[in-house]
Amino acid sequence: MNIVVPVAEDEGFGWIHKAMRLNLLMQGISPTYVDLKGTLDSDFAYDRLIRNLWRQGDPFVLVEHDILPWPGAILQLWECDHPWCGFEYMVKGELRSYLGCVKFDPSRLGPCPLPTEPLVWTSLDLEIIRTLSERGHPGHLHRPAVVHLNYGHQRITNMAGVMRPDWMAPTERGAS
Repeated sequence: MNIVVPVAEDEGFGWIHKAMRLNLLMQGISPTYVDLKGTLDSDFAYDRLIRNLWRQGDPFVLVEHDILPWPGAILQLWECDHPWCGFEYMVKGELRSYLGCVKFDPSRLGPCPLPTEPLVWTSLDLEIIRTLSERGHPGHLHRPAVVHLNYGHQRITNMAGVMRPDWMAPTERGAS
């Protein structure tokens, strides 16, 4: 399996990447980690990575550095017959599927879905989704969702004065 983890670690959030690495290690997964920081044009490094992977033509799975796939999730993507598939995760309080945990098979999807000019990392996901959808590849969604460790994207609930992500809030059935 060609598993690639693009790493764009923000200062002060090293624990996120450590948790993600430990998660994959415990699942017996040895991905290729690609550092996207440290160059003057690092905003375009994710674009270069995707173009290079596409050029190689082999299937690949992207797992972003702040995503925790549950045991078996990556294998489920790898074994899926669809050329483009992925898992949902929390993004700005809603379940969405972008590049966080996704598989592409370039040999079955055609040319790289990025324009000639490089894109900054914030534009890649929507451009890929738009282009592949226009080509007749709607993408296959897998469930259940994987965990997004970037708490900036979680819905936050006030529980007795303590702010917690929704996934930590008790349900009405299990309220404690």
